[in-house]
Amino acid sequence: MYTPQKTVSQTVMQLKWKRAFIITQLTQFGPSQHYGHAGRIMLKLR
Repeated sequence: MYTPQKTVSQTVMQLKWKRAFIITQLTQFGPSQHYGHAGRIMLKLR
């Protein structure tokens, strides 16, 4: 069954986790725009 509410909440959680992940990666490896961009692409492909 397709449940819109569950899908929306999962997407919100994924976006929050991805943003937190990107922020932690950027703070760990320094303010590198290239690395942040690559991280976003990798997360999208995952």
